Amino acid sequence: MKSGDERYFLPRDKGRVRRFIRDYVDRRFSIVELVIPLMIIGLMLGYTGSSALVQASSMVLLATVLFVVTDMLVLRFRLRRELKQRFPDEPLKGTTYYALTRSMQMKFMRLPKARVKIGQPLPEDYDR
Repeated sequence: MKSGDERYFLPRDKGRVRRFIRDYVDRRFSIVELVIPLMIIGLMLGYTGSSALVQASSMVLLATVLFVVTDMLVLRFRLRRELKQRFPDEPLKGTTYYALTRSMQMKFMRLPKARVKIGQPLPEDYDR
């Protein structure tokens, strides 16, 4: 599975549409990657005891949640548009859930491993 051979993938990860979704998610920088550090900062500010820092902590945590929700919505709409262009005959059921769950994982823990780096252009052909 780590080597990228689709014979060993789970059924949910097989196919050219899922391969494209993985590449699409892996090539973009996501706010979700910053969630853990922002949550730690928010918790540390919340335990200081100062009312101003506790309010700042609440704002940091609220902003983090809002950024994540916004980022997920942007991912969904852009991905659906791209999928309709590249795979007009394929069913899109389950693609949003697959993309969102993959994007919420830390990059180094994602399986199957990423084939593209952040910012790298996507291949034009996903038929192989």
